[in-house]
Amino acid sequence: MRPTAILPLLDHILAAGDGPLRITDVTAQNQEALRSYAWPENLPSLRLAATRLVAIARAGSLRKAAASLGTSRSSFHFWFQQLGLSLPLALAPGSA
Repeated sequence: MRPTAILPLLDHILAAGDGPLRITDVTAQNQEALRSYAWPENLPSLRLAATRLVAIARAGSLRKAAASLGTSRSSFHFWFQQLGLSLPLALAPGSA
């Protein structure tokens, strides 16, 4: 998957899921991390990321997001670090 296609595709998946998060809400550092990640499973990996990113946006923490998805904290935290993401995930409302 081309790096230039990652963010538009992820944004499309986020919009289709009607979640509270769009790529424009994500910090520049996290956008770069998402763009730079290899995405070994292509669309399935992007769909999983969208689900988890929305869970983080809704829950406000990795621990609560993992619990809301029924995922172990360690597995969720490993995934977050593997992608190179950092908190805060998104910009504060009105700071863009």
